[in-house]
Amino acid sequence: MRRIIVGSTAAGRSVILADEELAGQPMPQTPFASIWGADAPPTVSADLKLPETTVDFLPAPGGIRVVQFSVLPNAEVGRVEDNEIDLIDLIPDGPETERAATLVKAVQFVDRPPGLHQTDTVDLVMIISGEMYMLLDDGVEVLLRQGDWVVQNGTPHAWDNRSSAPCVAALLVIGAHVQR
Repeated sequence: MRRIIVGSTAAGRSVILADEELAGQPMPQTPFASIWGADAPPTVSADLKLPETTVDFLPAPGGIRVVQFSVLPNAEVGRVEDNEIDLIDLIPDGPETERAATLVKAVQFVDRPPGLHQTDTVDLVMIISGEMYMLLDDGVEVLLRQGDWVVQNGTPHAWDNRSSAPCVAALLVIGAHVQR
């Protein structure tokens, strides 16, 4: 995946600040790549410097993260939640290790159906390709296809790919105060 970051010169001209390939994080069943993030409004200036971004996957309240993730077909990988494995042990070493570890620690798995989790975020999910089911804690299952959007308001949910191809989705995560 390629990320191009554009900024401005002091004269107000557009310039490429970065053009780079992003390394993905091979998480079990849901590999992802982090595109951008901030926990405070970024300062955009003409000094040709990139704004600082954080490593944590989940943002603080008001912060944002932009991610692309995939949900692999169950037939290929099985469901991690069906195995007696500590998810933190499945994170491979590499440049995204700290980010992935933060995600696993911060996600709150609840005592409900396998894979159901919730975070203190509002998540905007858009299906880029493929399809998957969104599972809710009341047993509702919603089939999501290319072009569909979901606004997940800090609620328990899970993703389940019953097809034969990966489902690729764009994800904008906004840190929120979730009242439970």
